[in-house]
Amino acid sequence: MDALAWAEGADGGGDYVVRQSDADSLGHINNARWAHILYDARLHAIDAERQEGKWKCRHVNAFDVEYIREVKPGSILRWTSSVAAYGARVARRFEFFFDDGGPCTVVHMLESTIESEAWV
Repeated sequence: MDALAWAEGADGGGDYVVRQSDADSLGHINNARWAHILYDARLHAIDAERQEGKWKCRHVNAFDVEYIREVKPGSILRWTSSVAAYGARVARRFEFFFDDGGPCTVVHMLESTIESEAWV
């Protein structure tokens, strides 16, 4: 997906404070929690796209997480988002950085446009 023509997302990014409840008993961020963090970031991006009139109702087909550095509870993560055409689908990328600017995680997501406004 790195070869796609990525355009900066409409949302301008955001931030997330990692909670203790995001971690497992060893203090690592639970893989399932990344889905929740990603969903929050995606909703933020969708709200911005709606305001610009660019949003279409889409279903998430798949996403993958590339871990770069370990994230611990108390970390402040900042993210940027970008989008690209991927055939009939849309690819969305979220890059998460620590508060100090160091990268921690990259998430790629594929979305398909659907007709119903009921799905987000």
